[in-house]
Parts: sequence; structure tokens; C-alpha cells
Amino acid sequence: MAEAPLSDESLDAVVPAGGVADSAPTREADPAAQSLYDALRVAFAALKAAMVLLAIAYAVSGVFRVGEQEGAVRLRFGSLVEDASGTPLVFGPGLHFGWPEPFESRVRVQTSERTLTLDQSFWYELDDDERALTAAELATRGRAGPLDPTKDGYLVAGDASIVHGRFSVKYRIRSEGVADYVRSVGDPVRGEVLVRSAVESGMVEAASRVEADDLISGRVQLGDAARQAANRVLQDEMASGLEITGVQTELMVMPLAVREAYQRVNRAEAARASAIDNAERDRVQTLSQAAGPSASPSGRMDGPLTAMVSAYEASEDAGVRDGLGALLDRAFRDLSLELTEQDLERFGMVGEARAGTYEIGGEAAQTIDRARSEQTALVQGIEAEARRFEDLRSSFELDPSLFRVRYVEAAKQVIFGPEIDFDALQLGEAGELYLVVGSDPEVVKRREDTRFEREREQAAGR
Repeated sequence: MAEAPLSDESLDAVVPAGGVADSAPTREADPAAQSLYDALRVAFAALKAAMVLLAIAYAVSGVFRVGEQEGAVRLRFGSLVEDASGTPLVFGPGLHFGWPEPFESRVRVQTSERTLTLDQSFWYELDDDERALTAAELATRGRAGPLDPTKDGYLVAGDASIVHGRFSVKYRIRSEGVADYVRSVGDPVRGEVLVRSAVESGMVEAASRVEADDLISGRVQLGDAARQAANRVLQDEMASGLEITGVQTELMVMPLAVREAYQRVNRAEAARASAIDNAERDRVQTLSQAAGPSASPSGRMDGPLTAMVSAYEASEDAGVRDGLGALLDRAFRDLSLELTEQDLERFGMVGEARAGTYEIGGEAAQTIDRARSEQTALVQGIEAEARRFEDLRSSFELDPSLFRVRYVEAAKQVIFGPEIDFDALQLGEAGELYLVVGSDPEVVKRREDTRFEREREQAAGR
């Protein structure tokens, strides 16, 4: 049977204050007994202090710290500690108190973002030497044969074509999902397996809605659709506490067996796109040179003047054609096109042009300016000719004979030039005109002198 610990009273009972018996020595008379008594009192006091310290240390052992990017839950006898509403308590960064073991235990999980690479799930099976090679290098090494579905990974696109891809996935444990993670997963390796499986399933689902060419060209990315599909599985169906934060497409290629044919199509598409761009650039340049800002396209939209001309040519309504014709006539007269919202609605040009005032320039304006200049010169020439004719008519009415001589002399100068000298001017019986040239030596001499003087001036000018 276990002995009870000694106390001061028990010591006093063993060694009374006045002595133990008549034959036993007193406490003052026995130094050994006194020494034993003091030692037992000190040991007992130290034992009590140690027990108090141990009790305090045991109670303090329930305090725990949660680090940054961590979450923690408490387990009481193996079950999650919950609040009054039955929701598991989740502890964020900082100091927290709980019951010490064995009453409670703590489970900490990392909530920081992690990365998972899907480089084989939807890719060709590669040996160690081939993993560092690009798709082009693999094709040149003879890997362009048929796929082996039991070894090679792939995705089936919405047009039933096959594509290969590599992806990187970022995921984490949600702060509010720590309890779900501890209850449903509880292990990082198992969590990675769940994430991989969910993302692969999401990839298959997302790829089935997109054509292969859009995937390979990068016009459509699978990341968002795959992430949403994977999160539905991890959160709604499994309540795992895991969350996919991002899915990035690293590489998307066609099967090696059709790589060369696909590249030929790509080159043809690139040449087609280049030809369209060149044609569009030439169109913009030609229209801008033709009529300036009024005809210059804005993006894929024709300039307002071009749109009006096209509407005029395409319209079968006489009223619309007359209205457009009047607007065009006024625009070319003023070299300025003014369009209102009412005009656009009236002529059915909403969406084809914008309201506003546009200057007509370019070759159209130059041509109109030249035509106006030629018109002015022509009118002025006709007016001058009319005035001259009126002057001639007045002279003829005053003296017809003198008018005739002067008119013939003027005609002679116009036809032969001022350097031609005539010896005689004769009129035949039938009204013929005869000019006798070169019979007078003086006339010949004057003609030669004039020619020599002209040649000398030309030589001096050089």
C-alpha cells in the first residue's frame, strides 16, 4: 500500500515538540533528527513548487501559435472543435489558447499558393533524352507516327481533332476551407492528387467546347474554363477546402503526324492575312489621296463620302438617289460634306458613317480646282474674243476697204510671222491672194541681217 507523503504535522507527530519518549532524546538534544527534519521540510516545499510549475506549464502547453500563410484547427478527442452554431473553429495567424494534450491537439496546414505542372497528362510519351526537345525537334527525329492511346496523352477538341498541351496549375488551401481540408484530405500528397485529377477532368471538359485551331493558335485559352470546372469538383462536390487559383497554358501543339500540313495551312493563312492587310492599306491610301478626310476609312468603316457614293450607286429608290445626288453636288461645289443624324436615317446610312462636317481634299479637290480655273480661263477667252469681234465689226462698218487691207496684213503677220518681208501683195481676179517674196535685194538683206542677229544672240546666251 502506498505511503502518504510526510507533512509538518506528521513530522510533529513522529517527533513531538517536547520529545518522543522519556528514553528518546529531544529535538534540541538530537542534531541528526533536527537536520532530517529541516531537509524534509525543504524537500517538501520544493516538491510543492515543482508541482505548481508543472501544472502551469501543462496549462500553458495549450497555447499555440499559427504562422503567416497558415491555418489551424483544434481536435478535441479526435473531433473538430466547433462553435455554438456547429461550425468548426479555424484559427488564423497569431497566438491562440486551447486545452493541452491529451484533451486537444492542433493541426496546422499551409495556405500559401503551390504550383503543379501537367507536362505529361496531355503530351506524348517521352523518354529521358526526348524530354528536353521541342515539338519541331521531335518531328525531325521520326516521332511523327500514329499516336498510341495507351501511352500518349492528348485532348479531343470540339471539332473532334486531337491536340497536345502542357499546363501549369496554381492552387492553395482556402483560409475558410482549412477545416474541410483537414476533414476530407489531410495530406499534401493526397491534395496534389486530387488537384491533378480535377484539373485534368476540367481540361477535357473545356477542350471539348473549342475547335483545335483556336487552341493551337492561342485565340482561345483553356485556363479559366478548366479552373472553374475543377473548382466545382473540389469545392461543391468534394468540399476539400482546395481552390485552383490559376491554370496557365504553357504550350499547345497539333499531333506530330499532321505538323507539316498544319504549318502549310498556317503559312497560307499568314500570306492571306498579309495580302488583306496590304489591300486594306492600299484602300485607305487610295481613298485618302482621292478625296482626303471625307473619304478616308475609319477602321473597317468607309469614309462618309465613300459611303454616300456607295449608297447612291446601290439605291433603287429614286427619292433616295435624288437626295443623295443633291448632297453630293453641294459637297463637291463647297468641297465640304456636312452630314446630320437625320441625313443618315433618311438615306439608311446609320452604322455606315458618322454625322459631322468633312473636308473634301486630295485629287478630287485638285481636279475641281483645275476645272474651275479652266472654266474661268475659257469664259475670259470667250469674252475677249467677243469683244475683239465687236471691235472688228465696228471697224468694218466704218470703212470696209481699209478694214480688209488691215485684216489681210494682220493675217499675214499671224501666218508667216514678223520676220517675213513681202515684196508685193496682189489680189487675183477671183479674189486669190498672191504674195511675191524675195525679189528685192534690200528685202533679202534685211532678212539675212535679222537672221544673223538672232543667231548671235542665241550664241551669246549659251
